[in-house]
Amino acid sequence: MITLSGKSVFGGVAIGKIAFYKRQEKQVRRYRVEDTEAEVARFEEAQETAIAQLGE
Repeated sequence: MITLSGKSVFGGVAIGKIAFYKRQEKQVRRYRVEDTEAEVARFEEAQETAIAQLGE
């Protein structure tokens, strides 16, 4: 028997197959936005597109 420890999603005892999630480490790039109105418009357009896709 192998005992593993880590972050739990559900408290209690679990029996079954285990799956490992491996994340590729990537850096989050930060940059300053000069035109905030254009960014808000870009967000709203993406939001409308997502709502339309989810409605289909």
